[in-house]
Amino acid sequence: MNALTTSGRIPWKTQVNGAITASAAVAGSMLVFGDQAGYLYGITRGTGAIAWSFRPVAHPYAAIWGSGTVVGADVVIGVASNEEAAAANPSYPCAVVTPGTITAFGL
Repeated sequence: MNALTTSGRIPWKTQVNGAITASAAVAGSMLVFGDQAGYLYGITRGTGAIAWSFRPVAHPYAAIWGSGTVVGADVVIGVASNEEAAAANPSYPCAVVTPGTITAFGL
């Protein structure tokens, strides 16, 4: 995750566990987003410091593709999967990550 000013300067960079495919939700002084490794993050807007992170779905193929939405004092975000890669293994039980999981958590 990189911050970028309107003049093109990068004031901070923060390393996370996976690729980021969606925009962050702005919740007060926090940026909230997920990554392809299935983690959710709360990052301090001014410094880029990770305030917290967790995996709402423990399955190894869980992934977060979309942006969260701030609803009152909560952030709501969907959790999907990257199970397609595992489908090449004939012994893998397909679709074991609950599709369309919605996670809501308080800030």
